[in-house]
Amino acid sequence: MKPKLKDFYRNHIQVSDQVIRIRTDLARLEIPDPDGIIYGFMNQLTGRHTIEELAGLCNLTEEDVRRGVSMLHNHKLLESDTTDTYGLTERELQRYRNNFTYYSVHESRLENRYLFQDRLKNSSVAILGLGGGGLLATWLTAMGVGRIVGVDHDRVELNNLNRQILFTEDDVGKRKTDVVRERLQAMNRDINIQVVNRQIDSAHSVKDIIADVDVVVCVIDTPPVQASRYVNSACMQYRKPAFHAGLRHGSGFLYRVVPFETGCTDCLCLQSIRRNSKVFETIKSIANGELDSRTFLNPSFAPNVSLLTSVLASEIAKYLTKHSPMFPLPYTKINLQDMSFTHEEINRIEDCPSCGRSRVIGAEPGPLDALVTLGTEKMTVK
Repeated sequence: MKPKLKDFYRNHIQVSDQVIRIRTDLARLEIPDPDGIIYGFMNQLTGRHTIEELAGLCNLTEEDVRRGVSMLHNHKLLESDTTDTYGLTERELQRYRNNFTYYSVHESRLENRYLFQDRLKNSSVAILGLGGGGLLATWLTAMGVGRIVGVDHDRVELNNLNRQILFTEDDVGKRKTDVVRERLQAMNRDINIQVVNRQIDSAHSVKDIIADVDVVVCVIDTPPVQASRYVNSACMQYRKPAFHAGLRHGSGFLYRVVPFETGCTDCLCLQSIRRNSKVFETIKSIANGELDSRTFLNPSFAPNVSLLTSVLASEIAKYLTKHSPMFPLPYTKINLQDMSFTHEEINRIEDCPSCGRSRVIGAEPGPLDALVTLGTEKMTVK
């Protein structure tokens, strides 16, 4: 082992009042150093000296050096011990050069920047809905996710063009799936772009699509509430992590569902019904057939779609590469007025029909009116 302090951090070390201070986006570290020994030790972390050599150079014991190296490693201040590029081609090393610069801050002695890109390259994501989801697919394509499966059944309409920037006026009337495949493949010919022209109208209709992907993204909202429940049921059967996202007039939201670890979409729905009478009335009206998709006007505005899909792409990248932690709680709300983020737990509901004790794996989600009825009953949370 020949530990090396990252050059990025070496340039941000400040010494004053016998204290070493390192402050960056990821680390705020203060180390008392009354005799300057630690500062001298850190200056010797150039990647040229072994633990034994460092002990001699700095007049420290080997145990002191190991403890110092361990502390700096825990704060991700040291470069990786390996320069292995994990089979990335010369073209990929050039194409993703800025990715590697970004990952360099996150790498540790045990995981280097190239490993993170390799994980992306060997990952697959299914995106259900290629309206706003088309923009998400653009970010994932640019980052280098190895396989992307896009699903939609609509054709490009003129009113899509205010925010769905993959499409042009010449595309009006064309299938979204065809246009998305052509544009994404032209953007990055090294990855596998697949599309499925299909309407998601049941859990069964999505099962073959998600069976062999790593992550599922649901950005469809028709039919209201039920669309996400279809996806949720299929993901429960195959134990696929899913990200759901959408926009309201003044906010955006995204939430991740890890089957049988976090609460699922039905858990979220049940929580919302019990906490908010307006949500209860809305979902009840949908269940009774009093509201349909035409009732919900689409408030998608280009900058807000870009913001939401960018945040979503970042969270997906964190999940796939494990380069840094995801948001602390599964449900995230973005206030579009002041751009503040709030995070909330999605509790697992013991009697949830999709992930609770009464679930039937492989079944279609139960009737929405039954979920509404369950939402009005006393529930226990586990």
